[in-house]
Amino acid sequence: PDGSAMLYSAGMETDTDILSLDLATGETTNLTNTPVESEYSPRYLPDGSGISYIHQAEGGYGGQVYRAALDGSAPQAAFEYGPLGYYVFSQSMDQVVVFALGEESNTLQHIDLGGGEETATLISDQQGRAITPALTGNGVFYTLARADEGNTVHFRNYDTGESHEVMDLPGQSQDYALVRSGNDWDDHGFFAADGGVLYYTTPGNDWVAVAELAYPGVTRLAVNE
Repeated sequence: PDGSAMLYSAGMETDTDILSLDLATGETTNLTNTPVESEYSPRYLPDGSGISYIHQAEGGYGGQVYRAALDGSAPQAAFEYGPLGYYVFSQSMDQVVVFALGEESNTLQHIDLGGGEETATLISDQQGRAITPALTGNGVFYTLARADEGNTVHFRNYDTGESHEVMDLPGQSQDYALVRSGNDWDDHGFFAADGGVLYYTTPGNDWVAVAELAYPGVTRLAVNE
């Protein structure tokens, strides 16, 4: 949360672990070390008190959201709903939007964790993999597939349960990264990469090419403020 480090997942053929990269020193620290299990999709908890990630049992596909201390200690299930691939908590952690894995199809679900029960509401069965917490306000950005195989960014308000379209991602891009530019859902700057070009925009404006990348194919993005 203070911009000093970044979480990521890495591993061998049979498992992945969660690591922390110190952006000043370049040093990495294993926050999990499970030879036969896997952890991925790491995030800092909204209040900065710890981390969360997907825990996948040996031989499994998808998993359950776990939470742990900042150093990876004291891991425990955050809630029961699953199996999942991606997720985003609300600031209060009583709601979560998840990429749910199903036997017949995958879906995007809004899970209400309040009141001691887990209530799921279907958002879409045409979702992309990018689910990102809003940097301001109580909401989440997510993507839906377009007919041309590209993706459109949408925003969902946790408090109202309402969603609306924000913008198309450039070309065939599936992923984006956010930077803060104000105090509301539309006060975000967006980075996305397509065809080896890095683009930037804000809601309601056109994408502008800002850099030629050394890599023709870029998927996940992370950017500091």
